[in-house]
Amino acid sequence: MFENKKLHKTSLLSKFLVCLYVALTLLPLFWMLMMSFKTQQQIMMEPIKLPDSFKFTNYRGALKSAPFLMLYKNSFKIMLVALPLVMLFSLMAAFAISRVTATHPRIRNAFHSYFSLGFIVPFACMLFPVYKLVLDIGVWDSLWAVILPQIGWAAPMSVMLLVTAFNKVPSSLEEAAVLDGCTVPQMFTRVMLPMVRPTAVTIFILNFLAIWNDYMYARLVLNANNLWTVSLAAVFFKGRYSTDYGLMSAGIVLVLIPQIIVFIVLQRQIMAGVTAGAVKE
Repeated sequence: MFENKKLHKTSLLSKFLVCLYVALTLLPLFWMLMMSFKTQQQIMMEPIKLPDSFKFTNYRGALKSAPFLMLYKNSFKIMLVALPLVMLFSLMAAFAISRVTATHPRIRNAFHSYFSLGFIVPFACMLFPVYKLVLDIGVWDSLWAVILPQIGWAAPMSVMLLVTAFNKVPSSLEEAAVLDGCTVPQMFTRVMLPMVRPTAVTIFILNFLAIWNDYMYARLVLNANNLWTVSLAAVFFKGRYSTDYGLMSAGIVLVLIPQIIVFIVLQRQIMAGVTAGAVKE
């Protein structure tokens, strides 16, 4: 009886903490959405009050102030090159580290440690060396200046998570595939990839969000306005002496729309990747 009461209280506390976390997460997004329907005067005088009417004046102004079509185009160009390369490289590297037994264990451990180092060095410490490297190879102020470093920055996390996913695949499946005459490439594409698909989709989303929302590095290496990405749209709404927060909020909502669409489309796969391995069979 006492144990049931204790479990009930623990369950209520857990639900309360989850609801509190969700509220704290959604409140800034809701406030920004409401600001996108308010004028600059309303934001300054009544920042907490809901808008009197839901007019799309700020959205029309944001589309006129910033060339969103060009910004989206540049961002999707980066995505179409960087994301497939990151996924292909990470999947192949993780498979080799986890499952290819023909490689000497010391070599595999060395590569595993090499990718682990990517978690140790902070992002800010890599900005100047990468900026210098981009200048030396002659790709500064081009989309390749963003694409190539993003692939390198995404690799450590992607490889480490995929190695864990590959390690959880039962060896019996691998042995059965070998008995059926599968080659290593066939085993990789037909047996292993379907088993780690939830984790791969989760990594795809994380890398998509990281590349799409990158502001600091893109602002550093992209000088020409016609090469700017959608994450730099906020620059167009900031004046020298003032900032129109209504236009900026509307612009941020426009930046978030593709991310929300991708999350909704792949939501089930994301949850499967998060919960993968939570229950031991």
